[in-house]
Amino acid sequence: MAVVLGKDGRAGMVTKQDLGAVKVFHVQGRQLEGPKEAAMLVRSDLIQSMVIYIDEGGENALHAHTAADQIYVTVEGEVAFYGEGDTLLAKVGPGGGILIPRGTKYWFERSSSQQAVLLRIWSQAPGVRDQTIDYAEPPPAVKQLRKQLRSN
Repeated sequence: MAVVLGKDGRAGMVTKQDLGAVKVFHVQGRQLEGPKEAAMLVRSDLIQSMVIYIDEGGENALHAHTAADQIYVTVEGEVAFYGEGDTLLAKVGPGGGILIPRGTKYWFERSSSQQAVLLRIWSQAPGVRDQTIDYAEPPPAVKQLRKQLRSN
């Protein structure tokens, strides 16, 4: 059991059943069929996570998410994150991460010769439909990946 505060500020009890099932996952590099692949790992009613694999040519283009606050953690390789005007926000190596608040324009690319493996964790603002707003034409690999993820 866990103690939580309700909207009225009073403590209440939540059982494990109320919180949902525990889910375990493992992330590591793999051989890719294209320059970029992704797979959903786990999700609950409040948070989701996926793994993103990036080889050469797997960069994306400047975009923003309308409702998703995101954390990216680099598991393997190195990833450079950029904002508007290709301003470097951060280079993130293994064990490092970056928070991208909803509405932030950004893009990223692999910034080392090694395959990049990113863990993406995000939650969505309540009552707001999350949309991806593209400010530049997404590369073909990104278009294909979005199509694949929508069909799953």
